[in-house]
Amino acid sequence: MSKKEQTKEKEMKPTTLDDVLALAPTNEELEQYISEEEMQSEEARDKAMQEKGMLPYLALESGKITRFKILKQIPQKRISSYDKLQYVIKVMHKDELKDWTVTVNSPFAGYVREKLSLAPIDVAVLRSGKGTETRYEFIEEEEET
Repeated sequence: MSKKEQTKEKEMKPTTLDDVLALAPTNEELEQYISEEEMQSEEARDKAMQEKGMLPYLALESGKITRFKILKQIPQKRISSYDKLQYVIKVMHKDELKDWTVTVNSPFAGYVREKLSLAPIDVAVLRSGKGTETRYEFIEEEEET
């Protein structure tokens, strides 16, 4: 590395609070950077999932009812990030094929197996909690007349 390059690199590395503040991006620059990083991260994740033959996951929001169709299948199994055995169930959500995961040994899994026996079937699910405290509940909705 030449002297000029070393000097330039040293100038770019902030060593004091004033240096950091002087080099701080504008709010717009920071928002653009974050948006680009999120897009690249999402694209990389989607590509990796496709290479493994996986679909995007169905993300259910806590405290909200999500409607989707459980498709007829024998679900695959995987180990979750919490070291729990999970079913990977193919579902249709807003005209998009997705994977939905349910812990095999959870009380809810029995209800999921019942729904699989009726598949394809439209369902409504209420999610509560997060992480290992996540709970699901099928919501029976009355048919509109």
